[in-house]
Amino acid sequence: MKTNRLFNVLVALLLMFPLCMVTSCTEEDAPELTHSLDELSGDWTWDFNDESAPVKVTVIKLSSTEVAIDNFHNMDGDRITMHVSGTSLSFSGTIAGDALTISEGTGTIINGWQGMTLSYLTTDSEGEQERFDITLTKGYNVAKKAIVQVK
Repeated sequence: MKTNRLFNVLVALLLMFPLCMVTSCTEEDAPELTHSLDELSGDWTWDFNDESAPVKVTVIKLSSTEVAIDNFHNMDGDRITMHVSGTSLSFSGTIAGDALTISEGTGTIINGWQGMTLSYLTTDSEGEQERFDITLTKGYNVAKKAIVQVK
């Protein structure tokens, strides 16, 4: 009799264990993106992540899925249009009077929409290629990002 009771308790525990695992491991709903591309509009600091001084660029909202960056790659007057999907960016184009081709352009919006990282490949008119990894931060404050070179 005690053996049956013990067996029933074990069976009940074994049946409850998988049920507990299923209910305790449910995925939480992914947070909705509550940001607008309007938040990207304005002045940004473009840092080449090398010894070059940071430069000012302007981000402009073009549509609900596109923004443009004026002064892209520190080329006055040149603009690249970027497609935005969630926090991912993609872009390509030509600048410097078609002398510089931008390809493989990808990026990510980071830090609560206060920063962006960009990675892209440039090809000049002679076929020379160079990869760039860029950081952009919202606002423009050169003193804050100034680079000191010691000789």
